[in-house]
Parts: sequence; structure tokens; C-alpha cells
Amino acid sequence: MARPGLGLEARWSGIGAATLWGCALAVSGCTSPVLFAGDTASPDAGAGAADGSPGMDAGDQDAGDQDAGVGDASALDAPMLDSGPSGPPCADGTTDQVYLPDGMVGCNGNMDQCTAAALCGAGWHLCTYSEYASRGGATISPSTTRWIASCVRDVDCALAPAPTDAICSSCIPGNGPSVVVAARCGGGLPLNEATCGLGVWAAPDMETLLSETTCLYARAQSADRARGATCCR
Repeated sequence: MARPGLGLEARWSGIGAATLWGCALAVSGCTSPVLFAGDTASPDAGAGAADGSPGMDAGDQDAGDQDAGVGDASALDAPMLDSGPSGPPCADGTTDQVYLPDGMVGCNGNMDQCTAAALCGAGWHLCTYSEYASRGGATISPSTTRWIASCVRDVDCALAPAPTDAICSSCIPGNGPSVVVAARCGGGLPLNEATCGLGVWAAPDMETLLSETTCLYARAQSADRARGATCCR
């Protein structure tokens, strides 16, 4: 004989719904779970329960936004990687020539070598000689002349053994003995310069500078000349 008050006693004793699940009660012909008010369904009895009844877990919590919606595919769960500078390569918002996408571009302007980096956009810098040589300076002719960060003869008139990877220390040129600073590729006389403070810019003619043997679209000129900038990142 069924004991009166079993459901109430079970809840009070902490046994909960598990004790009363299924046909635990002596009710003849019971085919579905018997739950008392306040009890909860098993968290694993979803939409596919054997009795065909909808489960407590088949709602928004399992198939909605919480588990498979925006929350799992949004930037909160998968932060975006830093994609580099957000602005354009050139400070004026344009890209005047592309050597290497996301690597080296030409920005037109009229700056001396000491200020040419201002033509480059945020996150970009004036390309060094090494960068220029490896990113297209040996194969792509510039559409106009633009500075790179390199010096072959500084303002103290000391001749570098090879093109540097930095601008000249000053853009106020001086004069000294005439020295060979370059040779035209494909033949021709060596190029002499008496100017001290010789920077390097991208030029339409191919030359070898100082001891370098690789021909580049580059030339040594007084660092006070107005040119554009070759920008890298």
C-alpha cells in the first residue's frame, strides 16, 4: 500500500526528483514521469527522450544563443588577431606605388631625407637599404624618386664601406674630396661625388653603391634634396 505524504517527505529529506522519477509510485499503467511541484527534470533528458516528451534541456539554453549562437562565434570567444597598422601606408591616405603588398610601398612627396619618414602612414617607416634590396628594389623600377633610409657618405665626409641602414646624421650637406660612390649597371663610368651627406633614394636607373655588387634601382644624392619616401613595415 502506498505511503501517504511520500512526495512531501522526499522533498523535505533532500532525496528530490531522482527518488520519484519514472514509475516509482505504485500507480498502475504509469507511462510517463511523475513530478511534484518544485522538482526539476533530469538535465540529460533532452528532446530525444524515449517517451517523446520535450525535455527541459531542449530550449534556448542548449540550442539558442547561449550555446551555439553569437556567444560562441563572437569576438569575445575568439579575439581578433592584430592585423597590423589600421591606417593606409602613406600618411596622406594614398598608396602611390606597391612593391610588396603589406611590405613596401612608395609614397610621393617633397621631403629631405631627414623628414621623409613623415610621408609614411602609422605603423610604417622609411625602408632601410636592406629592406629595399630584399623587397623589390632590385626588380621594380620606382615610378618617381623616393628616399630610403641609407647613407653612403655622412656629413663628416667619411665614406662608408657599404650603404648603411640608417639616414645620414644631418641633411645640411658639406663638401670634400671627390670620391667614387657608385657605378652604373650595364657599363659606364664610375660615379664620383664631392658632396658630404649623401643619402640613398630609389631611382629609375640601376646602380651598384660603394662595395655592393647587386644592382638596385637606387642612387646616392645630397640628403637635402626634396623627394618622396619608400615606406616599409
